[in-house]
Amino acid sequence: MYINDFCRGLTTRELRQNNLQLTAGQRLYQQLGLTGARGEAEAGYPLVIRHALPHYRALLAQGRDPELALLDTLLLLMSLNGDTNVASRGGADGLRWLQQQAAVLLHQGGIRTPDDLVYLHRFDQQCIERNLSPGGSADLLIVTWFLAQISQVNH
Repeated sequence: MYINDFCRGLTTRELRQNNLQLTAGQRLYQQLGLTGARGEAEAGYPLVIRHALPHYRALLAQGRDPELALLDTLLLLMSLNGDTNVASRGGADGLRWLQQQAAVLLHQGGIRTPDDLVYLHRFDQQCIERNLSPGGSADLLIVTWFLAQISQVNH
């Protein structure tokens, strides 16, 4: 059994309910169609499996520092993820801004060396000024790291 089998129907059960007081997740689902962590789990974590994990493994295979590789992978996730924590704080515009900024940093080379951390720090300050926190992307990074560690143990 896979995670998506275990989580089948989760989005429908939890996000489409008509409660008098909507949760933040329900509101974002209704307004923007974002399914957040529930949707990622129900789909079998496609952002992790198809994007983040291969990206992280490729960086490690190139000899990148593991911590810098994780930061670069976080940028990738931020550029792709419909992060409901970001959308809850900044709306669709805040989410779009964060995704675009992360994509720009990746396009400029990402986080290859400790010297590149200055760009990440600048981006972090801009996120703080906008009250944007990519918690959903950070959660997906943890899943990515965990799967990378487990696969090393099994090989």
